[in-house]
Amino acid sequence: MVCHRKEYVRSFACESLSYLIRKLPDDGPSDRSLSAHISEIMRLATKESNREARLGVSELLFMTVKVWEKEEEEEEEDSRYNN
Repeated sequence: MVCHRKEYVRSFACESLSYLIRKLPDDGPSDRSLSAHISEIMRLATKESNREARLGVSELLFMTVKVWEKEEEEEEEDSRYNN
């Protein structure tokens, strides 16, 4: 779905998958860790040579980092007000 030819399908898939990626634990080199999943996404992205795959993977990574940053800022703000 992330590599779908229609932009709105790719965007929806990226939004949904980025949420799941952000919830993954980063336990190190286990098969279920965040770094293992990111490595697999990058491996598939380099394997696929079409434009949709490159756009989808780049949007997925962008959305993951963008929202992650926003969530961290909100947590910092909450901790300031709670102290």
